[in-house]
Parts: sequence; C-alpha cells; structure tokens
Amino acid sequence: MLQQKNRLKEKFEFLKLKRFGKTIFTPLFNFSFIQPLSHGPSTAKPPSFGFVTSTHLDKRATARNQVKRKVREAVRLFLKNHSLPVDYPGLLGVFIIRKAALARNYEEIESEVNKVLSGVFKF
Repeated sequence: MLQQKNRLKEKFEFLKLKRFGKTIFTPLFNFSFIQPLSHGPSTAKPPSFGFVTSTHLDKRATARNQVKRKVREAVRLFLKNHSLPVDYPGLLGVFIIRKAALARNYEEIESEVNKVLSGVFKF
C-alpha cells in the first residue's frame, strides 16, 4: 500500500494539477505532474500521487479498483527502489488511467510506470 505521505487527497491538488501540470501521454495512462520550484531541506516534501479512473473505463467498480491497485503498487515499488536526494522538492502527480490498462498484466503496467517516473525524476 502506498504510504499516507505519498498520496494526494485534496480536491484542490487535483484541480491544480489539471490546470497547471505538464502531461505525459502513454497508451496505458496519462501522467500529469508539477514539480515545485522551491529547493532546500526545509521545503523538501515527499512526492505525492493520485490515481483516477472513470466509469468510461469500466462500469464495474471492481475492475476500476483492480487496475488502480496495479498502478499504485508499481508506484510504491518505484519509490521504494529509488532513493531521492534529501533536498529534492516534492513532486505532485496524478495517473489518469486509460481503458488499455485493463487488458494489461502487472508487469507491463509496472514497466510503463517505471519508464515514465524515471524520465520525470531524471534517473
């Protein structure tokens, strides 16, 4: 499970990402993100992520929740395996999951998430 400090929860954070965020488009999801401009250890926050699925994806909540869990777990493992610098400012990001992700297995989703986040974090 993704830690509490790494979750986006507030509506204004999602709206801020929608309005000001940069977006990376992939076949499985769109990833919108904002990297705060402030630097330094006093302003360092952990990266936070949100996950969005629509009823256009599938009418069944179980199918939407299952694909959300796969993406969330891939993000959790990415954060666990890659240590970020201490003075790295917190990234805000949201994964808007597309219909193609329903037909993919976990390994394909994980490789796509790793590719996108590696590009964003410049590993």
